[in-house]
Amino acid sequence: MKETHGDLWDFHKRGNWVCIPVNGTVTKSGAAVMGRGVALQATQKYPNLRTRWGATRTKQHQEFQDRHPHLAVYADIRLIMFPVKHDWHETADYKLIELAARELMLYGTFDRAIKERVIGVGLPRVGCGNGRLDWAKVRPILNHFLDDAYTIIHMSEEDTSAKYGVKSAGKQTPWRMPA
Repeated sequence: MKETHGDLWDFHKRGNWVCIPVNGTVTKSGAAVMGRGVALQATQKYPNLRTRWGATRTKQHQEFQDRHPHLAVYADIRLIMFPVKHDWHETADYKLIELAARELMLYGTFDRAIKERVIGVGLPRVGCGNGRLDWAKVRPILNHFLDDAYTIIHMSEEDTSAKYGVKSAGKQTPWRMPA
Protein backbone atom coordinates (compact mmCIF):
# COMPACT_ATOMS: atom_id res chain seq x y z
CA MET A 1 0.00 0.00 0.00
CA LYS A 2 1.28 3.43 -0.92
CA GLU A 3 0.58 6.74 0.79
CA THR A 4 0.60 10.28 -0.53
CA HIS A 5 -0.81 13.74 0.09
CA GLY A 6 -3.36 14.99 -2.39
CA ASP A 7 -6.94 15.24 -3.46
CA LEU A 8 -8.90 12.01 -3.70
CA TRP A 9 -11.10 13.40 -6.48
CA ASP A 10 -8.11 14.52 -8.57
CA PHE A 11 -6.87 10.92 -8.27
CA HIS A 12 -10.31 9.76 -9.47
CA LYS A 13 -10.28 12.21 -12.41
CA ARG A 14 -7.07 10.56 -13.65
CA GLY A 15 -8.99 7.31 -14.24
CA ASN A 16 -8.38 5.64 -10.89
CA TRP A 17 -10.95 4.01 -8.66
CA VAL A 18 -11.85 5.49 -5.27
CA CYS A 19 -13.10 3.84 -2.07
CA ILE A 20 -15.82 5.75 -0.25
CA PRO A 21 -16.07 5.17 3.51
CA VAL A 22 -19.71 4.38 4.27
CA ASN A 23 -22.00 3.13 7.00
CA GLY A 24 -24.80 0.59 6.79
CA THR A 25 -27.71 2.91 7.63
CA VAL A 26 -30.59 3.07 5.17
CA THR A 27 -33.53 5.45 5.68
CA LYS A 28 -37.20 4.48 5.39
CA SER A 29 -37.17 5.96 1.89
CA GLY A 30 -34.41 3.51 0.91
CA ALA A 31 -31.57 6.03 0.66
CA ALA A 32 -28.28 5.48 2.44
CA VAL A 33 -27.11 7.96 5.04
CA MET A 34 -24.08 9.66 3.46
CA GLY A 35 -24.07 13.10 5.04
CA ARG A 36 -20.45 13.80 5.99
CA GLY A 37 -16.89 13.73 4.73
CA VAL A 38 -15.90 11.83 1.59
CA ALA A 39 -19.29 10.11 1.42
CA LEU A 40 -21.00 13.50 1.18
CA GLN A 41 -18.51 14.61 -1.47
CA ALA A 42 -19.35 11.48 -3.47
CA THR A 43 -23.09 12.21 -3.30
CA GLN A 44 -22.44 15.75 -4.48
CA LYS A 45 -20.66 14.36 -7.54
CA TYR A 46 -23.11 11.47 -8.08
CA PRO A 47 -26.58 12.55 -6.85
CA ASN A 48 -28.17 9.07 -7.15
CA LEU A 49 -25.43 7.39 -5.08
CA ARG A 50 -27.42 7.52 -1.81
CA THR A 51 -30.30 5.64 -3.45
CA ARG A 52 -27.97 3.22 -5.19
CA TRP A 53 -25.96 2.34 -2.07
CA GLY A 54 -29.19 2.16 -0.05
CA ALA A 55 -30.65 -0.40 -2.47
CA THR A 56 -27.40 -2.39 -2.49
CA ARG A 57 -27.20 -2.36 1.29
CA THR A 58 -30.83 -3.48 1.66
CA LYS A 59 -30.21 -6.36 -0.76
CA GLN A 60 -27.02 -7.33 1.11
CA HIS A 61 -28.88 -7.41 4.40
CA GLN A 62 -31.54 -9.68 2.93
CA GLU A 63 -29.02 -12.01 1.24
CA PHE A 64 -26.36 -12.27 3.94
CA GLN A 65 -28.64 -12.02 6.99
CA ASP A 66 -25.91 -10.27 8.93
CA ARG A 67 -25.51 -6.83 10.38
CA HIS A 68 -22.32 -5.71 8.72
CA PRO A 69 -22.32 -4.04 5.32
CA HIS A 70 -20.22 -5.49 2.52
CA LEU A 71 -18.31 -3.81 -0.31
CA ALA A 72 -20.24 -2.55 -3.29
CA VAL A 73 -18.46 -1.89 -6.58
CA TYR A 74 -19.92 0.58 -9.10
CA ALA A 75 -17.80 0.13 -12.22
CA ASP A 76 -19.62 2.79 -14.25
CA ILE A 77 -18.39 5.53 -11.90
CA ARG A 78 -15.24 3.78 -10.55
CA LEU A 79 -16.39 3.88 -6.92
CA ILE A 80 -16.20 1.23 -4.22
CA MET A 81 -18.36 1.57 -1.12
CA PHE A 82 -16.02 0.66 1.76
CA PRO A 83 -17.92 0.04 5.02
CA VAL A 84 -16.39 1.54 8.17
CA LYS A 85 -19.47 1.87 10.43
CA HIS A 86 -22.56 -0.20 11.06
CA ASP A 87 -24.71 2.84 11.80
CA TRP A 88 -24.17 6.49 10.88
CA HIS A 89 -23.90 7.80 14.45
CA GLU A 90 -21.41 5.21 15.70
CA THR A 91 -17.65 5.37 15.87
CA ALA A 92 -16.05 3.43 13.03
CA ASP A 93 -15.26 -0.21 13.75
CA TYR A 94 -11.73 -1.62 13.38
CA LYS A 95 -13.11 -5.12 12.76
CA LEU A 96 -15.45 -3.85 10.02
CA ILE A 97 -12.52 -2.05 8.35
CA GLU A 98 -10.56 -5.31 8.49
CA LEU A 99 -13.48 -7.21 6.90
CA ALA A 100 -13.83 -4.58 4.17
CA ALA A 101 -10.07 -4.58 3.46
CA ARG A 102 -10.10 -8.38 3.26
CA GLU A 103 -13.09 -8.26 0.89
CA LEU A 104 -11.34 -5.66 -1.25
CA MET A 105 -8.24 -7.85 -1.47
CA LEU A 106 -10.29 -10.95 -2.32
CA TYR A 107 -12.53 -9.29 -4.88
CA GLY A 108 -11.17 -11.34 -7.79
CA THR A 109 -12.62 -9.54 -10.82
CA PHE A 110 -11.61 -6.18 -9.48
CA ASP A 111 -8.06 -7.35 -8.70
CA ARG A 112 -7.71 -8.62 -12.27
CA ALA A 113 -8.89 -5.27 -13.62
CA ILE A 114 -6.28 -3.49 -11.52
CA LYS A 115 -3.47 -5.74 -12.68
CA GLU A 116 -4.51 -5.88 -16.36
CA ARG A 117 -5.28 -2.19 -16.83
CA VAL A 118 -2.62 -0.85 -14.45
CA ILE A 119 -5.14 1.34 -12.70
CA GLY A 120 -5.03 2.27 -9.05
CA VAL A 121 -7.41 2.50 -6.16
CA GLY A 122 -7.38 5.49 -3.84
CA LEU A 123 -8.67 5.50 -0.29
CA PRO A 124 -8.89 8.27 2.26
CA ARG A 125 -7.81 7.35 5.79
CA VAL A 126 -10.94 5.21 6.20
CA GLY A 127 -12.55 5.46 9.61
CA CYS A 128 -10.24 8.24 10.81
CA GLY A 129 -12.27 11.36 10.00
CA ASN A 130 -15.92 11.19 10.97
CA GLY A 131 -15.35 7.64 12.21
CA ARG A 132 -13.01 8.99 14.90
CA LEU A 133 -10.49 6.13 14.79
CA ASP A 134 -6.74 6.39 15.23
CA TRP A 135 -4.81 6.21 11.94
CA ALA A 136 -1.88 4.55 13.75
CA LYS A 137 -4.23 1.59 14.42
CA VAL A 138 -6.06 1.58 11.06
CA ARG A 139 -2.92 1.79 8.90
CA PRO A 140 -1.51 -1.66 9.86
CA ILE A 141 -4.91 -3.27 9.20
CA LEU A 142 -5.02 -1.89 5.65
CA ASN A 143 -1.33 -2.51 5.05
CA HIS A 144 -1.82 -6.19 5.88
CA PHE A 145 -4.32 -6.66 3.04
CA LEU A 146 -3.57 -4.04 0.39
CA ASP A 147 -0.65 -4.03 -2.05
CA ASP A 148 0.84 -1.18 -4.08
CA ALA A 149 -2.20 -0.97 -6.37
CA TYR A 150 -3.84 0.83 -3.44
CA THR A 151 -2.94 4.39 -2.43
CA ILE A 152 -3.98 6.12 0.77
CA ILE A 153 -4.63 9.75 -0.11
CA HIS A 154 -4.01 12.03 2.87
CA MET A 155 -6.28 15.04 2.38
CA SER A 156 -5.96 18.07 4.64
CA GLU A 157 -9.21 19.16 6.25
CA GLU A 158 -8.56 22.79 5.31
CA ASP A 159 -8.16 21.98 1.60
CA THR A 160 -11.17 19.68 1.60
CA SER A 161 -13.40 22.20 3.40
CA ALA A 162 -12.40 25.03 1.08
CA LYS A 163 -12.70 23.02 -2.14
CA TYR A 164 -15.84 20.98 -1.40
CA GLY A 165 -17.55 22.85 1.44
CA VAL A 166 -17.41 19.68 3.55
CA LYS A 167 -16.05 19.42 7.07
CA SER A 168 -15.26 16.30 9.01
CA ALA A 169 -16.30 15.76 12.59
CA GLY A 170 -14.08 14.76 15.42
CA LYS A 171 -10.35 14.86 15.87
CA GLN A 172 -8.15 14.11 12.87
CA THR A 173 -4.95 12.19 13.55
CA PRO A 174 -2.00 14.25 12.28
CA TRP A 175 -0.37 12.65 9.26
CA ARG A 176 3.29 11.71 9.31
CA MET A 177 5.27 10.06 6.54
CA PRO A 178 5.65 6.37 7.43
CA ALA A 179 9.14 5.13 8.30
